[in-house]
Amino acid sequence: MGEGVSARILAVMFSPRAKGNTEVLLEEAVAAAQEVQGITVERWSLVGKKIANCIACHRCRELGTCYQRDDFDEFLQAWLTADGLLYAAPVFHYGPPGSAKNVLDKLGHVMFAKFNRRLPRFCKVGGVIVQGSSRYGGQEATIQFFISSLLMMNCLPVSGDTPGSYVGAPGFAPTWDKGSIRQDEASIQVARNVARRVAEMALVVKYGLQAVADRLPAEYSAALTRR
Repeated sequence: MGEGVSARILAVMFSPRAKGNTEVLLEEAVAAAQEVQGITVERWSLVGKKIANCIACHRCRELGTCYQRDDFDEFLQAWLTADGLLYAAPVFHYGPPGSAKNVLDKLGHVMFAKFNRRLPRFCKVGGVIVQGSSRYGGQEATIQFFISSLLMMNCLPVSGDTPGSYVGAPGFAPTWDKGSIRQDEASIQVARNVARRVAEMALVVKYGLQAVADRLPAEYSAALTRR
């Protein structure tokens, strides 16, 4: 049973900095997710992207997307078709980069508009990876921001295994130099663990949804959520 079940994971690099410490952690996570049979991974990165901030104009109610022509639609389509989500970000001002907040602000507004404020039960499994340049520099606060976003979007956040992880994968890069995160070997292992959990649970949830599809309300329909 379940041998033919597969799942797509969207790995989102919420850092504007190419090949930095966030990307190092995310690539380790992607490699771990791909070790799970039936998993494929798609990547989306903020590097080089232009994402305008939401201005609450509500034109998305008519258009089905943001009227501002930027790179958001690319993210939206990748997000809608994913079964699992890996969010990776650096800590900026005790939180995520502003451009990451722009992406998720738009996601929330557009989805609420598209579905007339009644979001489908997306059931996408999500995990969060964050790194900062201080050992206690806001990593868990930033992780909590992303977990709250996943909950708001009717997704299913998961953590890694305790005691290594409570709410996600927090990493410590001792300097701003690219690759310094590798000095924190524990964060690499936790990032890999979180990614495996996302991959495994994405398969579990997808198989479960398929198995009981005829007993569920339309809010769970993949056809509804991906139209």
